[in-house]
Order: sequence, then structure tokens, then C-alpha cells
Amino acid sequence: MTRKGITIIESLAACFLVSMATMFALQFFQAAEVQRRSVNQRLTAEAIAANVTDRLSSLGWDDLPLGKFDTRKNLDGGKKVATAIESSESGKMLAEGGVVVDVTATAGPPEGKRISVRVEWQPGLGPSKNEVHLVAWKYRGT
Repeated sequence: MTRKGITIIESLAACFLVSMATMFALQFFQAAEVQRRSVNQRLTAEAIAANVTDRLSSLGWDDLPLGKFDTRKNLDGGKKVATAIESSESGKMLAEGGVVVDVTATAGPPEGKRISVRVEWQPGLGPSKNEVHLVAWKYRGT
């Protein structure tokens, strides 16, 4: 006896295999999207840190006050520092993002200032914060 067609068991097995392949493909695409978002956030943070570092490095010696400035707490003490940080729009571009600038004096000739710029943000997944940290030095007369 020869039979034509397929049985219901064969149909169910084929549906199961197709649904499993679809599920694995969707998980792959979701993981790729999470990675893409993470890379975009890091690139944005690097651009913000570079922008703030360049703006602060271009200020005159007397316009660059010593101290720590944090966008999430206060920006008192340095109007030009605050302007350089706020122009980066970090709060709008990164989730729970913030820019911390620390300007300290360096010892010895030539007299200098160390400009530390740290951009922090909360990634979409996980409790930990990510950060990008750039450092520049400015010497008197430059």
C-alpha cells in the first residue's frame, strides 16, 4: 500500500522545527540590537568627552578654574566650564548620563593644569554604569 500526502505528526514536527528556527533567529537579532545600542552609546560618550575636552583646552589659562564640576550635582565656580559642559547636551544623548570635569594643578615647571573629563551613563541592561575618561594637560602660555 502506497500513501500520498503527509500525516499530521509530520506536519506538527515540521511546524515545531520552523518555530524553533524562528525563535533562534529572533534571539540572534535581539542580541545584535543590544550590541548595536551599546556601541552607539559608547561612541556618543566618546564624542561628548572629546568635545568637552577640546572646549576646555581652548580656554585661556585664567578662564580655566581649578575644581571639580559635575553636571548631575552643580556647575558652580566656573561659568565657562559650565558652558563647555552644557553645550555637549550629554543628558539628552545618554540615559542617566553625566559629565564630570576635574581640573587640578600640576607641580613643577612649566606650570600646568590637568583636565580630566569623565562621561558616565547607565546602559540599557544591567545595574552597572559605563564611563569614558579623557585627560588633557594645559600649560601656562599655551
